[in-house]
Amino acid sequence: ESPQAVVEAIQRASAADDLGAAVRYIAPDARRELVKEGVTGLLMALAFSDPDDAMPGSKTPPRGELDKKRKDYKAAVDQVSKLLAAHGITGVIGKPVLAEATQKPIDAALQKADTAALMRDMLTALDTIGPLLGMTKSDKPKVPFQLGKVSGYKVTGDTATAKAEKETIDFVRIAGRWYLTPPAGRR
Repeated sequence: ESPQAVVEAIQRASAADDLGAAVRYIAPDARRELVKEGVTGLLMALAFSDPDDAMPGSKTPPRGELDKKRKDYKAAVDQVSKLLAAHGITGVIGKPVLAEATQKPIDAALQKADTAALMRDMLTALDTIGPLLGMTKSDKPKVPFQLGKVSGYKVTGDTATAKAEKETIDFVRIAGRWYLTPPAGRR
């Protein structure tokens, strides 16, 4: 592979709205950060969707509707629990999502997990979990950055740079494979 091949693959994934394909080409540290945001977002979606912990000011739905929401919510929780456990993340559902006691085990698990597989599995699961939580197809995460036209590649050993629109993008080669390091704040 080359930095150019990485850019082409990410551009194809962006055009197809396929974050799961793009994430394989993101540098491991940046990928962990992106996947952690995905896990945190999934946990927040569960927390906000709990029919027995309604948002302040919201109205309680009729009994039949509430029973369906509870059933759907339980199915979503079960699926998320299995999904996360398969990647070494346990004991975080139902805890305060942003608390250090919740984030710390997520960080520890992500150091060992295949983050590309976890992201792919989360995105696949969203097709069934999303509707259970009242999400629509448009709620599915997208590639968080668009590269546009990229030129001026410069390779120096195991690092490289290129120009994309008005910014410089960085690449790193790890174990012979090239990865893109997304600009800070766009991961």
